[in-house]
Amino acid sequence: MESAESPTATPAVRIEDLTFSYGEARFRLAIPDLSLDKSSQVAVIGPSGSGKSTLFDLLMGLQPNFGGTIRILGEDLYGRRESARSSWRLENIGFIPQNFALLDYLTVREQVLMPGKFLRGRDLTKTEQKADSLLERSGLVEMASSYQDSLSQGERQRVAICRGLAHAPRLILADEPTGNLDPETQRNITSMLIDESRRLAATLLMITHDHSLLSEFDQVIDVSKWSGKGDA
Repeated sequence: MESAESPTATPAVRIEDLTFSYGEARFRLAIPDLSLDKSSQVAVIGPSGSGKSTLFDLLMGLQPNFGGTIRILGEDLYGRRESARSSWRLENIGFIPQNFALLDYLTVREQVLMPGKFLRGRDLTKTEQKADSLLERSGLVEMASSYQDSLSQGERQRVAICRGLAHAPRLILADEPTGNLDPETQRNITSMLIDESRRLAATLLMITHDHSLLSEFDQVIDVSKWSGKGDA
């Protein structure tokens, strides 16, 4: 019988015989076998258009028309109704988009707290404590009442990261969070993501084009070996 105490007994991500295609573009993604350990830090690489963001969409339950099986944290996410998938995603996945997706009318602290406010049954006080802790460790505590128009690109990215982590997700998906940042800020952002994912004992998948960062990760997966164009 599988031990409930073993952190790697059930993979964070388990994909078998996956096939997915965009019909008109004739893009095809085929992953015969992929298993990622819980609490691991994984870099996702590949040229533009190779399917990195598509893989993230599949992992978030946003692309139901595929062949094969995908299990996230032991769950068949696609076996749920769409509304249940959305609730599960909000509870368990922290998504950090490339374009930050911050809202002009919210302060830094309000941005970070926003996902936690949609979670039913969560202790908001604990979420606030987690958010404040993240803001302090990321050097944003003095900007907690500021709005995004007064922030640098690096500061906005740190806000987006804090927002993606404040509800303590078990799977973190970061879509090229170091793009368009200077090298020092890129390394700082990467270190912050890895440190925080380890603090949460969460699995991190981070898309990056900067191969100088790859040594920081436990594992590197190149999506281009699974993608191409052709008949679906």
